[in-house]
Amino acid sequence: MNDVKSYTPPFQIGEAMQGGAIGVVVSSNDPSFNQGDEVQSFLGWREVFNIPAAMLQKLDTHGAPSQAFLGALGMPGLTAYAACCGWPP
Repeated sequence: MNDVKSYTPPFQIGEAMQGGAIGVVVSSNDPSFNQGDEVQSFLGWREVFNIPAAMLQKLDTHGAPSQAFLGALGMPGLTAYAACCGWPP
């Protein structure tokens, strides 16, 4: 939240909170996304937004809860695994 060198800019008052997010496609003009598809992005926390399809990644949960991809099965989990287990070898 501080204005220091980081991989992400500091939070801005009045702007959407930045970070990983999971969402559901409401409608799409791109054939690779269907209504109801779950998607993930690093575009921030928003109720609704319109974005080019190339900026989203379709989420295949393999039966896991989608919110797990914001934690243990996402970037935080990979970071913890790498710190713990010395990945990459």
